[in-house]
Amino acid sequence: MRRMVTVPLCVRWSAAAFVAATLTLSPLAWAEDDAEAALAARRPNPWIAGLLSLVVPGLGQFYAGERERALLILGGGIAVVLAKIVTNQLVVPDPVGAAPRSRAPIEAVDLIMTLALPTYWAWSVGDAVRIALPPNPSDILASPSPLASPSLPPPMRP
Repeated sequence: MRRMVTVPLCVRWSAAAFVAATLTLSPLAWAEDDAEAALAARRPNPWIAGLLSLVVPGLGQFYAGERERALLILGGGIAVVLAKIVTNQLVVPDPVGAAPRSRAPIEAVDLIMTLALPTYWAWSVGDAVRIALPPNPSDILASPSPLASPSLPPPMRP
């Protein structure tokens, strides 16, 4: 005659929990968790990137890891500042007793540079913050795959 052994419910539950924990907490899962933690530790802070770019255009991009972009933005900022300095020097009033000259084109360029400098600076701050933000997984899933085949038009009927 065969003897039946009954296992108490608490032992069965703990064995099931152990198996489930073993399956879900495999070394691969631990490695993925470690990789996510390392990525989060290396991810730049958007606030710091924005503040750095507020100090010097391009510095926030450099902090976020976009070195080439930072150099281009820094170069653009230097170009705008130099253009503003040059136009300020050209708008100097005529000396006393000299014949007045038309300064309308130079004053227009000076006005454009006056408006361009804070606009460029604000764009640089926003760009640094955008670069430092973590990628949104839903945006990645919603974007079309470069490997997806384009839809074909319906066949033509004679």
